[in-house]
Order: sequence, then C-alpha cells, then structure tokens
Amino acid sequence: MGFVYFRLLTLPLKWNVSRLRPQVSLSSRSELRIVFAMFGSKVPNAWNLSNAYSSEQLALGFRIISNAYKTRVTSLEAEIRTVRAAASEKAEQLAAFQKKYSSLEVQLIECTQRGNQLAEENRNLVVTIKKLQREIDRLESLKRAVLNSIQEDRGDADLDYKYYNTDDMLHSTAPRTMIELSGVDTMDSFMKRFNGKPHFSGTANTTPTTKLNTEKGTVDGRNFVTVAKATLSPEDLNTVVGIIRKFNAQLQTKEEALASAHQLLAENNAKLYEEFKQLFHA
Repeated sequence: MGFVYFRLLTLPLKWNVSRLRPQVSLSSRSELRIVFAMFGSKVPNAWNLSNAYSSEQLALGFRIISNAYKTRVTSLEAEIRTVRAAASEKAEQLAAFQKKYSSLEVQLIECTQRGNQLAEENRNLVVTIKKLQREIDRLESLKRAVLNSIQEDRGDADLDYKYYNTDDMLHSTAPRTMIELSGVDTMDSFMKRFNGKPHFSGTANTTPTTKLNTEKGTVDGRNFVTVAKATLSPEDLNTVVGIIRKFNAQLQTKEEALASAHQLLAENNAKLYEEFKQLFHA
C-alpha cells in the first residue's frame, strides 16, 4: 500500500495552463483506479484528459492520501515502540531469570557436596556405633560375670547383712548419753569393744544371756548393746536404731523417743526398756 501511495505522489502530470487542470497520462490511469478503489470510490466512466478532476479536488485527494499515509506510519511507529519496550522488558526478565538460574545452580552444587559429606560422616558414625555397641556388649557380659562371681563368693554369709549391719547402725546412731556413760572419747573406740556377732532366739521375749547392770542407777552401755543385739528381732532392733537416730538428729524430743521405745519394749522387754530409759536420763 505504501508503494501505491508513493507511486500516486509521483504520477506524471501535465498541466494545461489555459484551463489549470492536470493532465494525467494514460499509463497512470490504472494506478488511479486502484487508489480510488482503496477508498471506496469509483473512477468515472467518462474519465479522460478533457474530463479530469479540478486541481482543487486533486490536491484534496493527495492531502487525504498523504494524511492517511502519515497516520499509518505514526501508528506503526507507535506499535514498533510498544513492541520494542515489551522486548526490552522481556530481555530484562530473561537476564533476571538467568542470574537466578546461576545462583540456584551454585546452591545445587554446594548442597550436593554437603550431602555427599554428610553421607560419608553418617557411614563413619554407623561404623563407630557398631564398634561401641560391641564394646558395650562385651562390658555387660564382663559385668554380669563379675556380679555372679561376687554373689557366689558371698554365699549365705551375707544373708544377714542384706537386712542390716548392726554394728554400723549402732555406731552411727548411739545416743549421746551412751557415749558419755561408756567413758570413752569417741564412738569408734566405743564400738571397737564389740566384736561378736548378734544372735537371736526364736522369740522376741527370750531372756538375754547377759544381765543388765542397773546398780546404783548406772547403766553399762556395752551391756545394753549386747543385750539388745541378743534379745530383739531384726525388725525391733532396726526400730530402736531408728528411734536413736531421730533423737540424735533432733527430730524427736527425749519424751517422744522414750514414748516410742515404751510402745516397742515395755510389754515384752521391760528390763531392756528400763535400761534404755536410764541411758536417756543419764
């Protein structure tokens, strides 16, 4: 279409000076028909050199064609600018995507290397755990063997120690009055005097083989310990030890300790209770 516009503008015209009308050559008549057809007009059938359009009408037609051409060119240029702007925006987006792709690719490489490193560390840890587990199993077996050996060596001799150790408990819980009455400076020297093992009769109220010494209101602490060990059952002896321990720790008053001892000893072991009371009143 642009070629037709350009061709129309360059049509060879011959001007009749007398009539001021353009004279169109016969070779350009077909091109004029195309132009008029484009604008929806028909060329008059009586078109000839003598019946041409006036100069004003022809100039108007040229202006219309020129304006249409310029409008079309302007529209196409605007469209080109729009397309170029869109292309520039797409190019910027593409550059951003390429930059992001490069960053993600670097991260992927780093993560892959880190994953390989962690996998290697995991394999090493598995090997170490297996070694430690075998060592633990070996030590557990050794522990069980040692415990079984110790238990077999003890035999029946530790059966009484399983419940209590009378000498140790009396060493830690003897009343303060017993220490004073024994005439020794420390409980260690007091307890060293007792080396025999306790023996118990079949009943709790069996008469002890050792007599209590209560002459002139004095009490022998050694006799009390010996008689208590020989007379009382393990449960009652532990109870007496608990009473003495609470008294020494000042968790019970003297009256409360005597009341507890009276409840335990007064009925079946009255003499032992009297000696116990004299120890506290000494």
